[in-house]
Amino acid sequence: MSGKSTEIFLIPLAYDHIQGKTGRGSKARCQALADRVKRVPGYLDSNCVVVVSAGYTKESPATPTPEQSRSLAYQQVVFMRTLLPQADYIVKPPVWGTENEIRAASEYINQYCLYKNIDPKLCEVLISSNPIHLFRVKIWCRHVMSDMNIQFIEADHRFSIKETVRELLKLARDHYTTKYFDVWPY
Repeated sequence: MSGKSTEIFLIPLAYDHIQGKTGRGSKARCQALADRVKRVPGYLDSNCVVVVSAGYTKESPATPTPEQSRSLAYQQVVFMRTLLPQADYIVKPPVWGTENEIRAASEYINQYCLYKNIDPKLCEVLISSNPIHLFRVKIWCRHVMSDMNIQFIEADHRFSIKETVRELLKLARDHYTTKYFDVWPY
């Protein structure tokens, strides 16, 4: 990807609550995208649209709770605006989980392209996450966003051993319980 597209969509997949003490993962994912936009010639001249959709909690993605009054998407927008103030920000209705965030972003990008009369193949989509999670993200993107130019950006945060095991279990679950894994990433 060269930064020659006039439409760049940035998708920082949520990880943790930025407002909390452990907000390093979501911040790292946002920072990775902002760094890429600033580093690639042409990206800053493009129309950057940040698409976020992460909800409040796994148990209550669409509704605030006493413990969590701000959605992860809202927190990401507040943080990203300090990094890329010139970008447009789209907060989709709150969802939870990798697949749902990718589907929400894909739906928005397709609607945006239809409205603007742009071929989605001419847009660039940058998605950030950590290296272990990106494996599963690539699988979902190849199914849900197969007609889009996608670039996967590695964020500088690591899963703990427990989180790595959980991610591997999710990968196995997704493989054996869905029909979407006919194309595995290289």
